[in-house]
Amino acid sequence: MATEENPLKPVIAAIEKGEENRARELLAELIKKEPNNPRYWMWMSTLAETKRERVANLKEALRLDPTNPTIRRGLLLMGELKGDTRIPAATVKDRRDWEKELRREMAASKPVAVSKKTNPNVTLKIVIASISLFILIAMAGTILFWPKNRSASPYGFRIMGATATASLMPATETPLPTRVEYQAPTPTLPAQTPLWMFLESTYTPTPLIAFTPRTQFEAFNLAMNAYTNNDWTSAIEYFQQIIDTQPDQTIPDILYYQAESYRNLGQTKKAIEIFNQIIRDHSDFAPAYLGRGLTRRMVSPRDYNSVVKEFNEAKRLDPSLLQAYLEAAETYISVGLFNTARPYIDQAIGISPESPLPYYMRAVVELDEGELDKALVDASQSNQMDITYLPGYRLLGEIYQKMDQLENSIAPLERYTEYVQDEYRPYIWLGLAYARNGSFQDAVNAFTKALNLENALYEANLGRAQAYLALDQLDLAITDFETTNRISPKTFEGHVGLSKVLYAQEKFADAYREISITDAYDDTPEEKAQVFYWRALSLEKLGRAETAAKDWVALIALPKDAVPSEWIDEAYQHLAAMGVDSATITPGVTRTPTRTPTP
Repeated sequence: MATEENPLKPVIAAIEKGEENRARELLAELIKKEPNNPRYWMWMSTLAETKRERVANLKEALRLDPTNPTIRRGLLLMGELKGDTRIPAATVKDRRDWEKELRREMAASKPVAVSKKTNPNVTLKIVIASISLFILIAMAGTILFWPKNRSASPYGFRIMGATATASLMPATETPLPTRVEYQAPTPTLPAQTPLWMFLESTYTPTPLIAFTPRTQFEAFNLAMNAYTNNDWTSAIEYFQQIIDTQPDQTIPDILYYQAESYRNLGQTKKAIEIFNQIIRDHSDFAPAYLGRGLTRRMVSPRDYNSVVKEFNEAKRLDPSLLQAYLEAAETYISVGLFNTARPYIDQAIGISPESPLPYYMRAVVELDEGELDKALVDASQSNQMDITYLPGYRLLGEIYQKMDQLENSIAPLERYTEYVQDEYRPYIWLGLAYARNGSFQDAVNAFTKALNLENALYEANLGRAQAYLALDQLDLAITDFETTNRISPKTFEGHVGLSKVLYAQEKFADAYREISITDAYDDTPEEKAQVFYWRALSLEKLGRAETAAKDWVALIALPKDAVPSEWIDEAYQHLAAMGVDSATITPGVTRTPTRTPTP
């Protein structure tokens, strides 16, 4: 019987040749013949030229296949399924996983060879289109990303340790498993270029914890496939089928994965019950203590002593179980005990110097303790070892911000916010960095994104107001300065900024009143310089030259490094125009006169 030809073969060949219009035409023909095939719509989304087209194609695919987790994830990443919690957040796959599936897809399609004259972008496009499809899960010896359960693992750490366990399953035939309603992985549709594509190589992944291949059991392969796809319910059912066929056998690793599935579903009571069963029958099975500790942390995150006790037992039984060290350190960090986390991190580096996560965590501790140079070294090393770990970019950006190297923070923060758009703090940092660089419109955009997530943010409102002022968008600046002052009414920056805008709008009486309010909050010579300067200007516009002269003299009397030199020159010019003899005024020496009371 002849093998049916893949109808997408000519589409893939056209993409490889760089003939995207031709590929779209071919797909349109396929859709015309078979409009209810969601796979064609997903392929069409990879060829979309705009986000609107991609969203429309994905929504049609979702209409045809409403429970498909991959379609939902693609729409979620593009902000089209806000609030949808039926699928876990997408993780960035390891490069080797993507390459395997790319080779498999390309081999199945048998595309034509690319000549040396082919535009290199063509190869990139076929890579992106192909890796956007058919992400299958490599079972043994590939990396497992730790489930995105924030309660369980605030940092989203991946499982890095491995425990070798002998198979307890007899090599006998068992009944075929009952099929659970489960769909194999379908095209993954990233909203952005996968991070591994920027990478020549990454660190060597380590096997799954407690993983023992059981090729004689189809249910096991199905269970692990569901497990690595975060389909916890199906995984539980498949694991249970294996357990039911071997009633006389206690299978700690199978039970472990089943308990982990329950934990990731939030069914902590059932997870604890199974972990307790494993520990009762196999007290030397280290991963069970790790899993029970993670579950207890979900239930009682402040009871860190009991949680860490579990992790300590896990690493005592298996000193090479890296995850036990990392979770213990993370537990202490989560409750602010940064220094207590250090020994665990140092031990983790000792047993696994090739892992990026311990360096990341040590950088977190060093940042908290103000050791910024050391933090930068460790954060950079972690990022270089694994550029797919997104929190590393956020950490680098934060460190550069604390070091007042705002320009250096832009690149890592841009990379982070390209993939993570639900945190306002990185957008504030970006806004500050853009403003420092003079990119005020970029600053406005960044602050606006932060405010779209949380509108009562003092820093974001202030930063956007200052950027609007720099762009001479005065009405918008006033609105944000007023919001800033409502959020925090007793701060200097909001009031001085508002007074500048009012002065620019020639509302001199209002500017004077606002700068006089500011006078109550100027704590540094630099802040006093701003008060004297803007109040003097406002007073002159109001015809009160004599009072303004006192502020010009007070400005000159401030320490030289606190006042811009052009302001000093301007002060002398104004005093000369008023007929004031400034020859006796010595900068930085003359006593500051009493402040003018607010009328």
